[in-house]
Amino acid sequence: MFYFTMKFLTLVLLLIAPLKVAEALLLEGRNATAVLASTTKSKVTLECDISGAKQDASLTKIWYMPDKKLLALNDIIAKDSMIDRVEVINIDKRDKMSLEISSVQLSDEGIYTCDLGDNTPESYSALIVNKIPDVSLNQYYEPVVENSVAVVATCFANLSKPLPEIWFVDSQNKRVENFAEVNNLPQKDGDPPSISLDLKKTFTQSDDGVTYTCMVEHEDLTLSVPTGPVNVHYHATAVFVNSELEDSLQELQEDENFEATCTGTGNPAPQIKWTFQPDVQVTSTPASDDYEASEKPPAAEPTDDLPSNFILTGSGNKIVSTSLKTTSDDVTNNGTFYCTASNGIGSPSVISFRLAVFDKPTTPPPPTTQAKDRGHGSAFADPTTTMGPTVDAAVIGGVVAVAVFVLIVTIIILLRYFMAHKGEYYTNELKANTDDVEEASLEDDDDDLPTTEAELLGEKKRREHFL
Repeated sequence: MFYFTMKFLTLVLLLIAPLKVAEALLLEGRNATAVLASTTKSKVTLECDISGAKQDASLTKIWYMPDKKLLALNDIIAKDSMIDRVEVINIDKRDKMSLEISSVQLSDEGIYTCDLGDNTPESYSALIVNKIPDVSLNQYYEPVVENSVAVVATCFANLSKPLPEIWFVDSQNKRVENFAEVNNLPQKDGDPPSISLDLKKTFTQSDDGVTYTCMVEHEDLTLSVPTGPVNVHYHATAVFVNSELEDSLQELQEDENFEATCTGTGNPAPQIKWTFQPDVQVTSTPASDDYEASEKPPAAEPTDDLPSNFILTGSGNKIVSTSLKTTSDDVTNNGTFYCTASNGIGSPSVISFRLAVFDKPTTPPPPTTQAKDRGHGSAFADPTTTMGPTVDAAVIGGVVAVAVFVLIVTIIILLRYFMAHKGEYYTNELKANTDDVEEASLEDDDDDLPTTEAELLGEKKRREHFL
Protein backbone atom coordinates (compact mmCIF):
# COMPACT_ATOMS: atom_id res chain seq x y z
CA MET A 1 0.00 0.00 0.00
CA PHE A 2 2.81 2.35 0.86
CA TYR A 3 4.42 1.66 -2.50
CA PHE A 4 1.29 2.67 -4.45
CA THR A 5 0.86 5.75 -2.29
CA MET A 6 4.36 6.87 -3.18
CA LYS A 7 3.73 6.26 -6.86
CA PHE A 8 0.59 8.40 -6.77
CA LEU A 9 2.37 11.18 -4.90
CA THR A 10 5.17 11.10 -7.43
CA LEU A 11 2.74 11.54 -10.34
CA VAL A 12 1.06 14.48 -8.60
CA LEU A 13 4.38 16.16 -7.98
CA LEU A 14 5.36 15.68 -11.60
CA LEU A 15 2.33 17.76 -12.58
CA ILE A 16 2.51 20.57 -10.04
CA ALA A 17 6.08 20.71 -8.73
CA PRO A 18 9.28 21.93 -10.36
CA LEU A 19 11.31 19.28 -12.12
CA LYS A 20 14.05 19.21 -9.47
CA VAL A 21 11.50 18.50 -6.70
CA ALA A 22 9.76 15.73 -8.62
CA GLU A 23 13.01 14.04 -9.59
CA ALA A 24 14.17 13.99 -5.97
CA LEU A 25 11.12 11.98 -4.96
CA LEU A 26 11.30 9.41 -7.73
CA LEU A 27 13.45 7.10 -5.64
CA GLU A 28 11.40 4.23 -4.34
CA GLY A 29 11.05 3.67 -0.64
CA ARG A 30 11.16 7.34 0.27
CA ASN A 31 8.95 8.32 3.22
CA ALA A 32 7.72 11.66 1.89
CA THR A 33 4.89 14.15 2.16
CA ALA A 34 4.09 17.14 -0.06
CA VAL A 35 2.73 20.54 0.92
CA LEU A 36 1.32 23.10 -1.52
CA ALA A 37 1.75 26.65 -0.31
CA SER A 38 1.40 30.13 -1.72
CA THR A 39 3.29 33.33 -1.23
CA THR A 40 0.04 34.83 0.02
CA LYS A 41 -0.10 32.45 2.99
CA SER A 42 1.35 33.62 6.27
CA LYS A 43 2.47 30.16 7.48
CA VAL A 44 3.02 26.62 6.23
CA THR A 45 3.81 23.48 8.26
CA LEU A 46 6.12 20.70 7.04
CA GLU A 47 5.88 17.26 8.68
CA CYS A 48 7.90 14.04 8.55
CA ASP A 49 6.56 10.68 9.69
CA ILE A 50 8.96 9.06 12.21
CA SER A 51 6.55 6.56 13.73
CA GLY A 52 8.81 3.68 12.66
CA ALA A 53 11.88 5.00 14.46
CA LYS A 54 13.12 3.80 17.82
CA GLN A 55 11.51 5.75 20.61
CA ASP A 56 14.47 7.04 22.58
CA ALA A 57 14.53 10.09 24.78
CA SER A 58 17.97 10.97 23.52
CA LEU A 59 16.77 10.94 19.92
CA THR A 60 18.17 13.87 17.92
CA LYS A 61 15.85 15.51 15.37
CA ILE A 62 17.63 17.20 12.48
CA TRP A 63 16.14 19.28 9.59
CA TYR A 64 18.06 19.85 6.38
CA MET A 65 17.21 22.44 3.74
CA PRO A 66 16.71 21.55 0.06
CA ASP A 67 20.37 22.40 -0.57
CA LYS A 68 21.34 19.87 2.17
CA LYS A 69 22.47 22.59 4.53
CA LEU A 70 21.57 22.26 8.19
CA LEU A 71 18.40 24.10 9.07
CA ALA A 72 17.53 23.01 12.62
CA LEU A 73 18.87 20.74 15.34
CA ASN A 74 16.08 19.70 17.67
CA ASP A 75 14.47 23.09 18.39
CA ILE A 76 17.48 25.23 17.54
CA ILE A 77 17.48 27.04 14.19
CA ALA A 78 20.92 26.79 12.67
CA LYS A 79 20.49 29.02 9.60
CA ASP A 80 20.68 32.68 10.58
CA SER A 81 18.78 33.91 7.50
CA MET A 82 15.71 31.93 8.54
CA ILE A 83 15.72 32.38 12.31
CA ASP A 84 12.87 34.89 12.15
CA ARG A 85 10.71 32.77 9.83
CA VAL A 86 11.30 29.13 10.89
CA GLU A 87 10.21 27.38 14.08
CA VAL A 88 10.39 23.72 15.15
CA ILE A 89 7.06 22.72 16.69
CA ASN A 90 5.71 19.62 18.43
CA ILE A 91 9.23 18.73 19.50
CA ASP A 92 7.94 16.29 22.13
CA LYS A 93 5.96 14.17 19.69
CA ARG A 94 7.63 10.87 18.87
CA ASP A 95 5.65 9.95 15.75
CA LYS A 96 6.43 13.00 13.60
CA MET A 97 8.67 15.98 13.15
CA SER A 98 7.09 19.39 12.41
CA LEU A 99 8.59 22.58 11.00
CA GLU A 100 6.67 25.84 10.58
CA ILE A 101 7.73 28.46 8.01
CA SER A 102 6.25 31.97 8.13
CA SER A 103 6.00 34.52 5.29
CA VAL A 104 6.45 31.85 2.65
CA GLN A 105 8.68 32.84 -0.26
CA LEU A 106 9.27 31.31 -3.64
CA SER A 107 12.85 30.51 -2.59
CA ASP A 108 11.52 28.27 0.21
CA GLU A 109 10.38 25.70 -2.34
CA GLY A 110 12.15 22.34 -2.32
CA ILE A 111 12.53 19.02 -0.49
CA TYR A 112 13.24 19.22 3.23
CA THR A 113 14.95 16.20 4.90
CA CYS A 114 14.16 14.81 8.34
CA ASP A 115 17.00 12.87 10.02
CA LEU A 116 17.03 11.19 13.43
CA GLY A 117 20.80 10.79 13.59
CA ASP A 118 20.79 6.97 13.73
CA ASN A 119 20.26 4.22 11.25
CA THR A 120 16.60 5.11 10.77
CA PRO A 121 15.84 5.91 7.10
CA GLU A 122 15.47 9.59 6.33
CA SER A 123 12.04 11.12 5.74
CA TYR A 124 11.18 13.95 3.41
CA SER A 125 8.68 16.80 3.17
CA ALA A 126 8.32 18.58 -0.18
CA LEU A 127 7.24 22.22 -0.17
CA ILE A 128 5.67 23.48 -3.40
CA VAL A 129 5.17 27.24 -3.52
CA ASN A 130 2.79 29.04 -5.87
CA LYS A 131 3.66 32.59 -6.79
CA ILE A 132 0.85 35.11 -7.04
CA PRO A 133 1.47 37.24 -10.15
CA ASP A 134 2.35 40.89 -9.95
CA VAL A 135 -0.48 42.47 -11.95
CA SER A 136 -0.04 45.88 -13.56
CA LEU A 137 -1.61 47.83 -16.41
CA ASN A 138 -0.34 50.39 -18.90
CA GLN A 139 -2.95 52.63 -20.53
CA TYR A 140 -2.40 54.66 -23.69
CA TYR A 141 -4.35 57.90 -23.51
CA GLU A 142 -4.06 58.94 -27.14
CA PRO A 143 -7.58 59.49 -28.53
CA VAL A 144 -9.03 56.80 -30.78
CA VAL A 145 -11.06 57.73 -33.86
CA GLU A 146 -14.45 56.03 -34.00
CA ASN A 147 -14.83 52.80 -36.00
CA SER A 148 -11.10 52.10 -35.94
CA VAL A 149 -9.12 49.22 -34.41
CA ALA A 150 -6.69 50.34 -31.71
CA VAL A 151 -4.80 49.19 -28.61
CA VAL A 152 -5.72 51.32 -25.59
CA ALA A 153 -4.14 49.34 -22.73
CA THR A 154 -1.81 46.42 -21.92
CA CYS A 155 -2.24 44.22 -18.85
CA PHE A 156 0.74 42.37 -17.31
CA ALA A 157 0.83 39.30 -15.04
CA ASN A 158 4.49 39.02 -14.03
CA LEU A 159 6.33 36.22 -12.20
CA SER A 160 3.35 33.93 -11.83
CA LYS A 161 3.52 30.29 -10.82
CA PRO A 162 1.63 28.63 -12.32
CA LEU A 163 0.53 30.73 -15.31
CA PRO A 164 -2.81 32.51 -14.76
CA GLU A 165 -5.68 33.16 -17.15
CA ILE A 166 -6.00 36.76 -18.30
CA TRP A 167 -8.81 38.66 -20.12
CA PHE A 168 -10.69 42.00 -20.25
CA VAL A 169 -14.30 42.83 -19.33
CA ASP A 170 -16.32 45.96 -20.11
CA SER A 171 -18.33 48.18 -17.76
CA GLN A 172 -21.21 45.66 -17.92
CA ASN A 173 -18.84 42.89 -16.78
CA LYS A 174 -19.07 41.23 -20.19
CA ARG A 175 -15.99 39.62 -21.64
CA VAL A 176 -14.48 41.71 -24.43
CA GLU A 177 -14.09 40.16 -27.86
CA ASN A 178 -10.40 40.93 -27.99
CA PHE A 179 -8.37 40.93 -31.20
CA ALA A 180 -5.10 40.38 -29.31
CA GLU A 181 -3.56 37.16 -27.97
CA VAL A 182 -1.64 36.48 -24.76
CA ASN A 183 2.08 37.22 -25.08
CA ASN A 184 4.81 35.29 -23.21
CA LEU A 185 7.39 37.75 -21.94
CA PRO A 186 11.14 37.05 -21.60
CA GLN A 187 12.22 35.83 -18.16
CA LYS A 188 15.41 35.40 -16.20
CA ASP A 189 16.75 32.01 -15.20
CA GLY A 190 14.90 30.72 -12.19
CA ASP A 191 12.12 33.31 -12.37
CA PRO A 192 8.49 32.32 -12.90
CA PRO A 193 7.05 33.18 -16.31
CA SER A 194 5.34 36.48 -17.16
CA ILE A 195 2.55 37.18 -19.67
CA SER A 196 0.73 40.21 -21.09
CA LEU A 197 -2.47 40.96 -23.00
CA ASP A 198 -3.42 44.02 -25.09
CA LEU A 199 -6.91 45.51 -25.08
CA LYS A 200 -7.41 45.66 -28.83
CA LYS A 201 -10.81 46.07 -30.47
CA THR A 202 -12.93 48.22 -32.78
CA PHE A 203 -13.99 51.30 -30.85
CA THR A 204 -17.23 53.14 -31.61
CA GLN A 205 -18.99 56.22 -30.28
CA SER A 206 -20.59 54.14 -27.51
CA ASP A 207 -17.12 53.28 -26.15
CA ASP A 208 -16.26 56.89 -25.34
CA GLY A 209 -15.80 57.30 -21.59
CA VAL A 210 -16.15 53.55 -20.92
CA THR A 211 -13.78 51.88 -18.43
CA TYR A 212 -12.52 48.31 -18.89
CA THR A 213 -11.07 45.88 -16.35
CA CYS A 214 -8.19 43.45 -16.70
CA MET A 215 -9.01 40.14 -14.98
CA VAL A 216 -6.20 37.79 -13.85
CA GLU A 217 -7.34 34.45 -12.45
CA HIS A 218 -4.71 32.49 -10.50
CA GLU A 219 -5.12 29.20 -8.66
CA ASP A 220 -5.11 30.98 -5.33
CA LEU A 221 -7.10 34.13 -6.11
CA THR A 222 -8.45 36.40 -8.84
CA LEU A 223 -7.02 39.87 -9.34
CA SER A 224 -8.49 42.81 -11.29
CA VAL A 225 -7.09 46.13 -12.47
CA PRO A 226 -9.41 48.77 -14.03
CA THR A 227 -8.48 51.08 -16.87
CA GLY A 228 -9.31 54.76 -17.03
CA PRO A 229 -12.06 56.06 -19.35
CA VAL A 230 -11.32 55.45 -23.02
CA ASN A 231 -11.15 58.61 -25.15
CA VAL A 232 -12.95 57.99 -28.46
CA HIS A 233 -13.25 60.84 -30.96
CA TYR A 234 -16.53 60.71 -32.89
CA HIS A 235 -18.37 62.92 -35.39
CA ALA A 236 -20.44 65.97 -34.48
CA THR A 237 -24.25 66.00 -34.52
CA ALA A 238 -26.31 69.22 -34.58
CA VAL A 239 -29.62 69.25 -32.70
CA PHE A 240 -32.26 71.92 -32.10
CA VAL A 241 -33.36 72.21 -28.48
CA ASN A 242 -36.90 72.37 -29.84
CA SER A 243 -36.94 69.17 -31.91
CA GLU A 244 -40.03 70.31 -33.86
CA LEU A 245 -38.03 73.15 -35.38
CA GLU A 246 -35.91 70.97 -37.67
CA ASP A 247 -36.96 71.05 -41.36
CA SER A 248 -40.04 73.10 -40.46
CA LEU A 249 -41.63 76.28 -41.82
CA GLN A 250 -42.08 78.93 -39.15
CA GLU A 251 -44.80 81.42 -40.15
CA LEU A 252 -44.82 84.51 -37.96
CA GLN A 253 -46.17 88.04 -38.06
CA GLU A 254 -44.10 91.15 -38.23
CA ASP A 255 -42.81 92.51 -34.89
CA GLU A 256 -43.05 89.10 -33.18
CA ASN A 257 -40.07 87.86 -31.19
CA PHE A 258 -38.29 84.66 -32.19
CA GLU A 259 -35.40 82.54 -30.94
CA ALA A 260 -33.79 79.21 -31.80
CA THR A 261 -31.12 77.25 -29.93
CA CYS A 262 -28.84 74.74 -31.63
CA THR A 263 -26.58 72.37 -29.71
CA GLY A 264 -23.98 69.89 -30.87
CA THR A 265 -22.71 66.57 -29.57
CA GLY A 266 -19.35 65.07 -30.43
CA ASN A 267 -15.81 64.47 -29.20
CA PRO A 268 -14.02 66.81 -29.31
CA ALA A 269 -16.76 69.34 -28.57
CA PRO A 270 -18.06 70.68 -31.90
CA GLN A 271 -18.18 74.29 -33.03
CA ILE A 272 -21.60 75.76 -33.84
CA LYS A 273 -22.05 78.06 -36.83
CA TRP A 274 -25.21 79.81 -38.07
CA THR A 275 -25.72 80.78 -41.72
CA PHE A 276 -28.66 82.44 -43.48
CA GLN A 277 -30.00 81.94 -47.00
CA PRO A 278 -32.45 84.74 -47.84
CA ASP A 279 -35.38 84.09 -50.15
CA VAL A 280 -35.39 85.74 -53.59
CA GLN A 281 -38.53 87.76 -54.28
CA VAL A 282 -40.78 86.19 -56.94
CA THR A 283 -42.15 88.89 -59.28
CA SER A 284 -44.09 86.55 -61.60
CA THR A 285 -45.60 83.12 -61.39
CA PRO A 286 -43.33 80.42 -62.84
CA ALA A 287 -44.38 79.03 -66.21
CA SER A 288 -44.40 75.46 -64.93
CA ASP A 289 -47.86 74.03 -64.26
CA ASP A 290 -46.40 72.00 -61.40
CA TYR A 291 -45.59 75.09 -59.33
CA GLU A 292 -47.56 75.43 -56.11
CA ALA A 293 -47.80 78.48 -53.91
CA SER A 294 -46.69 76.45 -50.90
CA GLU A 295 -43.37 75.62 -52.52
CA LYS A 296 -40.24 77.25 -51.17
CA PRO A 297 -39.31 80.26 -53.30
CA PRO A 298 -35.87 80.53 -54.87
CA ALA A 299 -33.08 81.49 -52.50
CA ALA A 300 -29.78 83.30 -52.74
CA GLU A 301 -26.45 81.80 -51.72
CA PRO A 302 -26.04 81.12 -47.96
CA THR A 303 -24.15 83.80 -46.09
CA ASP A 304 -22.53 84.11 -42.68
CA ASP A 305 -24.29 87.44 -42.17
CA LEU A 306 -27.51 86.99 -40.24
CA PRO A 307 -30.30 89.57 -40.57
CA SER A 308 -29.43 92.74 -38.70
CA ASN A 309 -32.14 92.20 -36.09
CA PHE A 310 -30.75 88.77 -35.09
CA ILE A 311 -28.05 88.42 -32.45
CA LEU A 312 -25.99 85.45 -31.22
CA THR A 313 -26.03 84.65 -27.51
CA GLY A 314 -24.46 82.10 -25.18
CA SER A 315 -21.57 80.30 -26.84
CA GLY A 316 -22.77 81.27 -30.27
CA ASN A 317 -25.29 78.44 -30.41
CA LYS A 318 -28.42 80.56 -29.91
CA ILE A 319 -29.96 83.15 -32.21
CA VAL A 320 -32.46 85.68 -30.90
CA SER A 321 -34.57 88.22 -32.78
CA THR A 322 -36.25 90.88 -30.67
CA SER A 323 -38.45 92.03 -33.56
CA LEU A 324 -38.98 90.24 -36.86
CA LYS A 325 -39.06 92.52 -39.90
CA THR A 326 -40.72 92.48 -43.30
CA THR A 327 -41.60 95.17 -45.84
CA SER A 328 -43.34 95.19 -49.21
CA ASP A 329 -40.04 95.82 -51.00
CA ASP A 330 -37.70 93.66 -48.94
CA VAL A 331 -38.62 90.59 -46.90
CA THR A 332 -35.84 91.07 -44.36
CA ASN A 333 -36.19 87.86 -42.33
CA ASN A 334 -37.64 85.48 -44.92
CA GLY A 335 -35.29 82.64 -45.72
CA THR A 336 -33.62 79.50 -44.41
CA PHE A 337 -31.48 79.41 -41.28
CA TYR A 338 -28.79 76.69 -41.13
CA CYS A 339 -27.03 75.40 -38.01
CA THR A 340 -23.76 73.56 -38.68
CA ALA A 341 -21.87 71.51 -36.07
CA SER A 342 -18.34 70.33 -36.90
CA ASN A 343 -15.33 69.00 -35.00
CA GLY A 344 -13.06 67.67 -37.74
CA ILE A 345 -14.27 64.06 -37.39
CA GLY A 346 -16.30 62.97 -40.40
CA SER A 347 -18.61 65.35 -42.26
CA PRO A 348 -20.22 68.40 -40.60
CA SER A 349 -23.79 68.00 -39.38
CA VAL A 350 -26.27 70.54 -40.83
CA ILE A 351 -29.88 71.13 -39.78
CA SER A 352 -32.19 73.95 -40.85
CA PHE A 353 -35.59 75.61 -40.67
CA ARG A 354 -37.32 78.19 -42.86
CA LEU A 355 -38.75 81.44 -41.57
CA ALA A 356 -41.59 83.31 -43.30
CA VAL A 357 -42.68 86.69 -41.90
CA PHE A 358 -45.99 88.31 -42.90
CA ASP A 359 -47.29 91.87 -42.61
CA LYS A 360 -49.58 92.70 -39.77
CA PRO A 361 -53.29 92.62 -40.78
CA THR A 362 -54.72 96.16 -41.23
CA THR A 363 -58.25 96.61 -39.79
CA PRO A 364 -60.16 100.01 -39.53
CA PRO A 365 -60.84 101.29 -36.02
CA PRO A 366 -64.37 100.75 -34.68
CA PRO A 367 -66.81 103.71 -35.13
CA THR A 368 -67.00 106.06 -32.19
CA THR A 369 -69.47 108.82 -31.26
CA GLN A 370 -68.49 111.71 -29.09
CA ALA A 371 -71.05 113.73 -27.15
CA LYS A 372 -70.69 117.47 -26.77
CA ASP A 373 -72.42 119.42 -23.99
CA ARG A 374 -74.12 122.54 -25.43
CA GLY A 375 -74.97 123.97 -22.03
CA HIS A 376 -78.49 122.52 -21.73
CA GLY A 377 -77.49 119.26 -20.04
CA SER A 378 -78.24 117.21 -23.17
CA ALA A 379 -75.80 115.43 -25.48
CA PHE A 380 -75.86 116.05 -29.22
CA ALA A 381 -73.99 114.11 -31.82
CA ASP A 382 -71.14 116.03 -33.33
CA PRO A 383 -71.44 115.62 -37.10
CA THR A 384 -67.70 116.08 -37.52
CA THR A 385 -66.93 113.07 -35.32
CA THR A 386 -69.76 110.69 -36.28
CA MET A 387 -68.68 107.86 -38.56
CA GLY A 388 -71.07 107.31 -41.47
CA PRO A 389 -71.36 104.26 -43.74
CA THR A 390 -68.10 103.12 -45.13
CA VAL A 391 -67.18 103.73 -48.76
CA ASP A 392 -67.52 100.04 -49.63
CA ALA A 393 -71.15 99.92 -48.43
CA ALA A 394 -72.08 102.98 -50.53
CA VAL A 395 -70.60 101.47 -53.67
CA ILE A 396 -72.44 98.19 -53.16
CA GLY A 397 -75.75 100.03 -52.61
CA GLY A 398 -75.31 102.03 -55.83
CA VAL A 399 -74.59 98.93 -57.88
CA VAL A 400 -77.70 97.18 -56.56
CA ALA A 401 -79.90 100.21 -57.38
CA VAL A 402 -78.61 100.40 -60.95
CA ALA A 403 -79.22 96.68 -61.46
CA VAL A 404 -82.84 96.96 -60.28
CA PHE A 405 -83.46 99.96 -62.56
CA VAL A 406 -82.09 98.16 -65.62
CA LEU A 407 -84.27 95.13 -64.88
CA ILE A 408 -87.47 97.23 -64.69
CA VAL A 409 -86.70 99.04 -67.97
CA THR A 410 -86.07 95.73 -69.73
CA ILE A 411 -89.45 94.34 -68.61
CA ILE A 412 -91.30 97.45 -69.91
CA ILE A 413 -89.63 97.24 -73.33
CA LEU A 414 -90.57 93.58 -73.71
CA LEU A 415 -94.24 94.28 -72.86
CA ARG A 416 -94.51 97.03 -75.48
CA TYR A 417 -92.94 94.78 -78.12
CA PHE A 418 -95.43 91.94 -77.62
CA MET A 419 -98.43 94.35 -77.65
CA ALA A 420 -97.36 95.86 -80.96
CA HIS A 421 -97.04 92.53 -82.76
CA LYS A 422 -100.36 90.88 -81.93
CA GLY A 423 -102.44 89.86 -85.17
CA GLU A 424 -104.16 87.13 -87.13
CA TYR A 425 -103.10 84.39 -89.55
CA TYR A 426 -104.70 81.89 -91.86
CA THR A 427 -104.72 78.17 -91.83
CA ASN A 428 -105.89 75.81 -94.55
CA GLU A 429 -107.59 72.68 -93.35
CA LEU A 430 -108.94 70.11 -95.82
CA LYS A 431 -112.50 69.00 -95.15
CA ALA A 432 -111.96 65.56 -96.49
CA ASN A 433 -111.22 62.69 -94.32
CA THR A 434 -107.82 61.26 -93.91
CA ASP A 435 -108.19 58.86 -96.84
CA ASP A 436 -109.18 61.70 -99.20
CA VAL A 437 -106.22 63.73 -98.04
CA GLU A 438 -103.88 60.88 -98.70
CA GLU A 439 -105.47 60.31 -102.14
CA ALA A 440 -105.26 63.99 -103.00
CA SER A 441 -101.65 63.98 -101.99
CA LEU A 442 -100.89 61.02 -104.21
CA GLU A 443 -102.61 62.60 -107.21
CA ASP A 444 -100.89 65.89 -106.56
CA ASP A 445 -104.09 67.82 -107.30
CA ASP A 446 -103.77 71.51 -106.53
CA ASP A 447 -107.11 72.69 -108.02
CA ASP A 448 -108.91 72.78 -104.70
CA LEU A 449 -106.54 75.33 -103.14
CA PRO A 450 -107.81 78.96 -103.02
CA THR A 451 -106.06 81.21 -105.43
CA THR A 452 -107.80 84.61 -105.31
CA GLU A 453 -107.93 87.15 -102.48
CA ALA A 454 -111.69 86.66 -102.20
CA GLU A 455 -111.28 82.98 -101.78
CA LEU A 456 -108.67 83.56 -99.22
CA LEU A 457 -110.94 85.93 -97.32
CA GLY A 458 -113.68 83.37 -97.49
CA GLU A 459 -111.65 80.90 -95.55
CA LYS A 460 -112.13 80.63 -91.86
CA LYS A 461 -109.86 82.95 -90.04
CA ARG A 462 -108.05 82.16 -86.82
CA ARG A 463 -107.00 84.91 -84.52
CA GLU A 464 -104.35 84.96 -81.86
CA HIS A 465 -104.41 87.62 -79.23
CA PHE A 466 -101.67 88.57 -76.86
CA LEU A 467 -102.75 87.62 -73.43
